[in-house]
Amino acid sequence: MDQCNMSMLPKIPGIYQSYLEIKDKYPIGSDLECIDNVRFIKSIEKKKETLFCDADVAMVMLAKGHNVINMRNWLAFDDKEVLTFYAYHKKSGRGSSGGIDYMLKRLKIIYFLVDETIQVNEPTKPNSGYPQGCFIKKQKIPLPGCDQETGPYYRLPDLVVGTTVIFYGKELRITGVDAFTRDFLHTMGVPAKDNEQIPEDPYFEYRKKADLDVSIKTKPNLNRNQPPNGYDSLILRFRGYWDNRDQMEGELHFYEVLYYLTDDTMELVEEIVDETRVTGIRHKMVVRRQRLPTEGPWCLQPGYNVKQDILNVMSTNKNSFYYTMDSQIGDEQKVSYYHCTDLFIGQVLNVYGRSVVLFWCDECTKSFYRNVYRLESFDPIEAPKTMKEIEEEILNQKRVEIILKNYDEVLRKRLIKYGGTDIIFGFLIKMITDDPINQGRNFMLKYYLDDTEFAIYEYRETNSDIDDKTLQFMMDNPKEFSHSNLVTVRSKTREVINNRFQSLDEFQTKYFQDRELVDRDEFRNVLSFDGELNPHDGVVLALKHKRPDPFEPFTDNVLRSSVQDAMRKGRFIHFDGLKNNLRYRKSKSDRVGYIVCSEAIKAMKSNRVPLNEEITSILVNKFTDTENGCTVNFEDMVEFMDYVKNPVDPPSRLARELLFVKPKKVLIRVKEFIDGLRSET
Repeated sequence: MDQCNMSMLPKIPGIYQSYLEIKDKYPIGSDLECIDNVRFIKSIEKKKETLFCDADVAMVMLAKGHNVINMRNWLAFDDKEVLTFYAYHKKSGRGSSGGIDYMLKRLKIIYFLVDETIQVNEPTKPNSGYPQGCFIKKQKIPLPGCDQETGPYYRLPDLVVGTTVIFYGKELRITGVDAFTRDFLHTMGVPAKDNEQIPEDPYFEYRKKADLDVSIKTKPNLNRNQPPNGYDSLILRFRGYWDNRDQMEGELHFYEVLYYLTDDTMELVEEIVDETRVTGIRHKMVVRRQRLPTEGPWCLQPGYNVKQDILNVMSTNKNSFYYTMDSQIGDEQKVSYYHCTDLFIGQVLNVYGRSVVLFWCDECTKSFYRNVYRLESFDPIEAPKTMKEIEEEILNQKRVEIILKNYDEVLRKRLIKYGGTDIIFGFLIKMITDDPINQGRNFMLKYYLDDTEFAIYEYRETNSDIDDKTLQFMMDNPKEFSHSNLVTVRSKTREVINNRFQSLDEFQTKYFQDRELVDRDEFRNVLSFDGELNPHDGVVLALKHKRPDPFEPFTDNVLRSSVQDAMRKGRFIHFDGLKNNLRYRKSKSDRVGYIVCSEAIKAMKSNRVPLNEEITSILVNKFTDTENGCTVNFEDMVEFMDYVKNPVDPPSRLARELLFVKPKKVLIRVKEFIDGLRSET
């Protein structure tokens, strides 16, 4: 087998074997040879390679003003002087699923004038799916059927536009040249043909047909509010804490929260106490600079923000199908992020499940919110104390108690000596409770200096010294109690108003404006007319026109929760028996499911329903139909009470604290009062 045919076989072990020495270096040969220690210039015939420029190439360089005749290539050129040819190569396809027989590779053939070597590169095409870059390394490429070591090799005259060259068994179709190469060849006297049109790649045509290419473009964020001028590079600085000590092994964490106005990103750095540091604090990055979402999901699953779905397009031929994008664009899932308008003292940030409370900001941040958003309130809130601070505070309190204990005894003896034993200190105190009835109660604490004892008395405010029932009895019997005669009191009040004002409307506008309800104390103060009218007259009118609110209003859910809680605590479960008892009792109404109020109360007592009389009365009145002879809809009432079939959340407080809350203020109906004065005219 000759050497030329040997080179046509694939060079794999067992088929091809070369006994020649493997050449890995290509140094430039010497022009001198040594014979008997005498140096002579080598003859051109002994050269293994052409050392001088090609004649045609030398004429081109001479036309460009460079005389390279009889000059060696490595002196006349450098690696930057290259000729570029455009070509393509058809590679076998990936399969027949989309009808693709081949893929087309766009290539660049680079011819180096310095050593007549060739390099083939493939320009990078994004999202192609196969490796790109260097297709054939820089080397001398032998002609088809020839050996790599002996040649002959491809030279410049072999590269012609419109022809096909074979590099190592790969057919490359030359389609054009660049401007420099075209001018170079034209100067050589070998004009290049016009560039040919490169065919389209069937694989990318298939992808365009199936709409599989989703172009990724950077779009401006039009929704983001640009920061005001002069604040682009400003960083807002807050401090916050996350207290999870209610959990097992939980701790109190302090964070430094940074907000960058330039791109609306946030950064969280934890402040850790470290006594080994000079500052005593060590910083740990918790959240790197990024846009912080206001709510989950914190970890986006694949396909969360994909606008379209991929569909399989089937045909009768099972080997012919392709993919396409769904034309029905679904709703885009928007993610909301924190903005500078969401940050303020007391705000609770949801930082990937951590509730971080902001409690402080620096002066630069205050100035920004003051100038841009006209905010003035920047009072810091008190952050929770760490265990170390609590222990130090307790220790300081014990120290103060020891000091004051010794000091108080000396001070007490000195006060008794100069002021006597009758010195009593008084303090007004209030009860700390959630009970609305006891919240308004005031107490007096007295400290007796002589024997260091305390006494607590309830402080009662002064009133009219008369209760509502007594005053109402006096108003109902005007002959026996003339000073409580409503007609006389209204007449006296109207006379005083006529002396001071031109009309009742002027009086109403000055003191009550457009209000329909006013506080009783304010009403009595207005009717006193600086002492001209008897205070008893104001009390009579206030009682007459008082809004009848024995208790604060409550919702149906509060009543239902309280009733079911009482039934649950009383272990009452016989709701079907209660319903049958109500159904079989005598009713004056012909309507099914209704019963007289008195019979309903008797049935509830006979079944031993664990409700007191007040709650029972409220419950019966709720389901009473007064238009049909005071009958009760017992079907709905039992369903309302049944905590087994229709359970609700238990109440937050006791029933008496929810249903029987006395109004904090007694309100007077102004319109009714004015109409009563007009009726006396």
